[in-house]
Amino acid sequence: MLHALDEQVCRLERARVRDAQGADIAGEPLVRRREGWEFVDLVRDDAGRAVGVVFQDLRTMVVQVARHDGVVLATGGASGLFDASAASHLASGAAAVRAARRGATLADPDLFAWRPAIQGHGRLVHDALLAGGARLWIPEREDDLRAPREIPTRERILLLDRPAPGAAHAETTAVSRALAKALRQGPRAVDATGAPARAAYLELPSRGELSDELAALVDGYQRQTGVDPALAPWLVVPGVECWLGGLWTDHGGGAPSARDQSTSVPGLYAAGEAAAGPHGAGLLGGNALLACLVTGHDAACAVAAYREALPRSAYDLPAPPFDAAERDARATY
Repeated sequence: MLHALDEQVCRLERARVRDAQGADIAGEPLVRRREGWEFVDLVRDDAGRAVGVVFQDLRTMVVQVARHDGVVLATGGASGLFDASAASHLASGAAAVRAARRGATLADPDLFAWRPAIQGHGRLVHDALLAGGARLWIPEREDDLRAPREIPTRERILLLDRPAPGAAHAETTAVSRALAKALRQGPRAVDATGAPARAAYLELPSRGELSDELAALVDGYQRQTGVDPALAPWLVVPGVECWLGGLWTDHGGGAPSARDQSTSVPGLYAAGEAAAGPHGAGLLGGNALLACLVTGHDAACAVAAYREALPRSAYDLPAPPFDAAERDARATY
């Protein structure tokens, strides 16, 4: 997905930009990329509209301000705050919180989609493995620190039995909740050195029972973890897949509207995981990508409609609000 996004950005960086009369604007790319810059603050005018951003070069620490008729935050979620997470640790939710400090409303910031993850690697256990016969279990006795192969089946508590085909994703939140509850009291497994570990065991079917697709998936996990599941089960903990909260966004309903994906701050929009709303309190398989595509498209159309209706461009506003925002950001830094 990231490669596809980067390809499109490269293409748009080379695209020609035309003015309202159809004439090419020399030296003006359709997309201007600022690698290594971070969103620091939002600039609002006297009417409360978002009219620009303050950002910082993380290599030189230079702070700058830019005027914009509309701002779309597509800065991801806050899943990186957790140790076991599918997201980068850069996904801290900082941009959404900074926008909230400028008046944008946060919605459901406490909601996260949880799934079992391999301990120490943040790699989420794929639904196909859960649906393909994997067993997630802990010893029946809390003080049982025997090697997993020495614990007979009758002395194990199954946290995940064979789910119905296609149902695994819907059950992963319940499985993660059961896993968290089981591990709350302390270690329930042992690691490769025999030391107690606050984790459960994930045991896979024999190699001959796996399809070619599942076998390839297992090989990828094995390369990343360095543990052969044929010799020892993987250690699994609750992991975070996606932030279900974010900035509250409106919807115009029906035809494209300037309200689509708009936040409570006029001129500020949110898309992707930075925006709350598409999922409710649970995430279905594939819906994170679907929400990214839908909210990104809607935000693009909405900010264009919003800009067309503006009585005055941000580029025509007096300098004091922008200068003050830049001074404040530098003082804070």
